[in-house]
Parts: sequence; structure tokens; C-alpha cells
Amino acid sequence: MELKNKWVLCLSVTSVSLSSILLSPQSFAGESPSITPFIINGLPQSTQTYPYMALLIRNNLDLAEPYIESFCGGTLLNEQYVLTAAHCVFTQDPSDFQKLAVALNVDDITQDAFIQENVFDADAVYYPDEYTNSANFASDIAIIKLKQPVSANVVPYYDYVTLSDNDNYRVEGQALTVLGYGKTGPDATSSNTLQAAQVEYVESSQCNQAFDLTLTDYQICVKGEVANNLQTGACGGDSGGPLIYVEDGTAYQAGIVSFGPKECGTTDIAVQSVYTAVNGYHDWIADVLNGTIDPQYTPQAQPETTEVSAQSGSSGGSLGGITLAVLLMLGWIRKKRYL
Repeated sequence: MELKNKWVLCLSVTSVSLSSILLSPQSFAGESPSITPFIINGLPQSTQTYPYMALLIRNNLDLAEPYIESFCGGTLLNEQYVLTAAHCVFTQDPSDFQKLAVALNVDDITQDAFIQENVFDADAVYYPDEYTNSANFASDIAIIKLKQPVSANVVPYYDYVTLSDNDNYRVEGQALTVLGYGKTGPDATSSNTLQAAQVEYVESSQCNQAFDLTLTDYQICVKGEVANNLQTGACGGDSGGPLIYVEDGTAYQAGIVSFGPKECGTTDIAVQSVYTAVNGYHDWIADVLNGTIDPQYTPQAQPETTEVSAQSGSSGGSLGGITLAVLLMLGWIRKKRYL
């Protein structure tokens, strides 16, 4: 299996409506090298355990036939800011992210993401100026500011994510947990439920060799156990989600899901995914939260047009903003639920 310079970024966009269940794959040519991430060999989790877990969506709940398009994960930093990966929201055209929103308290996407009080529209998007979808996806970190603060009855302030401020987890074999709503296997669709899997830290040299690149000091390399003929790790749809470790009884977010091998879960290489190390970006994060950095763009509200009903059709037509959001994406799976 050839892996060098042959990566795929799987955001695994999933459209879920209140009126249908339909699978219809469609492919789009990418313009740059890319990569992947999803939860393989994971177990269902509750957001009561991980209340800061967020789901990035395109919010169309205000339509006559409500639906959403989910595509990445994230974590709640405070009542108005969500941490995710830059590649999830990177664009040259802000209109690509019309109706960008974040859903919280999502244990089952087909139900919880349709509860209005769980959904918060985006007000602004931030990622480092140096982020350019480069070969090694350096600086793959972003923050979404919400239009309205998250109320305490949705996520209490003491349940916001705690970011790691050190490298204590960088010990060979250190256990970490990856969370996401992404694909559960190379040929699977995205999960409707939050999944978690245990992986372990490995030295960056293993990823450098596997992917023929050089990771920066602010990237984390992990591997997972082999089960069901697949290596445990992240996959399409998990991008932007957290990598967690526990120290002295406290859970910390060490990383953000960034990329992995072309074939998620492959046992042909010793590593499974690469993450952005959050402790390398504390100053940048603080500047965003303090309002001293201008956003890269402000999502624009999408006017209601006939394009929306076309997206709901069985032909699997254009997803508009989300399909254009990441130029690297080579494919997506669209899913709807009939009630």
C-alpha cells in the first residue's frame, strides 16, 4: 500500500433531515494534498461525560423541512467560543460557510441536533494567518465565536474544556482518548452517536516516516490497538474534535484531530492520526478570546431560496457551502432520516 504523498482529508459531511433516510455518495476533486481522521473501534459515549463536546453543522432548522449538515467536531472553551481545526472552516470565500453553527449536548445527531436550544449560530471564525492547508497541516487550529452565549442550563461554566498547558502527556505509550461523530470504519458512514476510543502517544518520528513529512513541535502523533482487523483511531468527520488525557484526576485536551492515513484504520502503518497540540497556541487562543485578533471572516446568513429544496432531493445535489468549505475533500456521504 502506497502511503507517501497520498493522503485524504475525510470531513464526511452528513446531512440529516426530519423527513428522510438516504445514502448517496458523491466525489469532488481536491486541489491540494490532503489527509484523514475518524473513530474506529470506539464505544458510544454520553455528553454528560464530555459536556464540552461540540458538533459543527450547517443550520437549516428554520426551514419548512428542517435539516442539518454535520461535518466536524470541536470543544467549548467558554460560553461563546468553540475550538476546532482550521481545515474544517478554512475558505477563501466566507459565503462557503453560510449558516455555520455549533450543536451541543448531542448524544444522537438525529435527535439532539434538532433541539433549538442546543444549536448556536456562528458569529466569527478565527484561525492563524500562517495556516494554508500546507502538506503537514501545521497550525491546524481554529476558533468559532458564537452569536449568543451558551446558557448554563445547556453547558455549565464548570464543564468547559480544560486545555493542557504542558507536554506531560508526551511519554511513549501515554494513554489518550479521542472523541468524535465521524466514520466508524473505512467503508462506514458517520456515526449518529458520540464515540470515544483509546490511543497512545508515540514519537513524531514514526509519523514523519509513515507520511514522508516533518511534523512541527506543535503536532502530536498517536497509534491505536488493532481490533476487528482495523487500527483504532480517528477518521472522517472527527476532524476538529479533542484528544484527551487525564492527569491527577483532571481531564485535559492535549490535541485537536487533524489528519491520518488515506485509509482510516489501516494496519499497514504503525501510526493512525496526527493532532494539533493546543499548548503551542495558548497565546493565540488568549488573543482571540480577548478580542485582540480580527476574525478571518464572518459567516453570512443564507437567504432562503429554491436551492435549499434542491439539496433535500434524492439526487444528492450540491451541498453548497459545506462541500466548498474544504478544497481538499475528495468525497462525502449524505444521509437523511425518514420519520
